[in-house]
Parts: sequence; structure tokens; C-alpha cells
Amino acid sequence: MTKRNKRETGANLSAAQEVLLKLWEEHVRHEFTTHHTEDTLATMVEDAYVNHIPVLTGGVGKKELREFLLQAFHPADAA
Repeated sequence: MTKRNKRETGANLSAAQEVLLKLWEEHVRHEFTTHHTEDTLATMVEDAYVNHIPVLTGGVGKKELREFLLQAFHPADAA
């Protein structure tokens, strides 16, 4: 993910919003660029959930999400 300057992200973000934006960018980087499951999970709360309704996939909690990520996004980590 490319770095954005203040003009692109919005110069009026609060400090809390900046923290959330950085966390989101880190999450997306690990999920879709580095494909590192544990780093992806580290950006999530313990009771996080993913619910892909159209294909009935996902999970609740880090244990289920670990399995989901390893199967759907990061199969190389499973080895």
C-alpha cells in the first residue's frame, strides 16, 4: 500500500482517526501484500469476526479467523 499525504487522507483527521487509519493500512498490508496470517491477526481484536454471506465463509474469534485466513488468503502460511 502506498503512503498517502495529509491532503489525500484528509487533513482534518483527529489523532484517534489517524491511529485507526494506520491500523487499517497495516491490516490490509498484511492480509493482501505480505500474506502473513499472524501479523494480520495482530491487527484485530480478540472477538473479531468475518462473515462473507454470499459464500458462507468466515469465522468468529482469532482461532476461527486463523483457519479462515490460512485457507482463503494465506495458504503458504499453513505449510
